[in-house]
Amino acid sequence: MLTRFDPFTELARRRIADPLVRPLTARSIPIDVYRHDDTVHIVVDVPGVSDAELDVTVERGAVTITAERVAEIPEGARTFVGERVGGTVSRTVRLGDALDTEQLTANLDSGVLHLTVPVSERAQARKIEIGREELAALN
Repeated sequence: MLTRFDPFTELARRRIADPLVRPLTARSIPIDVYRHDDTVHIVVDVPGVSDAELDVTVERGAVTITAERVAEIPEGARTFVGERVGGTVSRTVRLGDALDTEQLTANLDSGVLHLTVPVSERAQARKIEIGREELAALN
């Protein structure tokens, strides 16, 4: 049987399939970081990872999230498709001095890790009162 080879179709197939079979990397932990009112939120997708397989550490103004996903294919099994890789990945987010890292909280729900960090009081916006002094006569 003859098959037709089209290099452009093959290139398109590789571009679509390659991200699916790459090993775990820091980029494979998608995150959102946003500020709402006086709290910074870090939302991390970690599907298939339990709280026992997660490690969150804060050091020198940065939070590091480390996750370990265990491969579920038994040893000696014959694999037909193996796209769900296992391994350890880590992602670091710089927080800066304006956040109160002592009050950082972490919650895991349905494969989504949600970290909340309050903005420290010294970094919050505040209104400055403007005083009024009587101007002395210039003469």
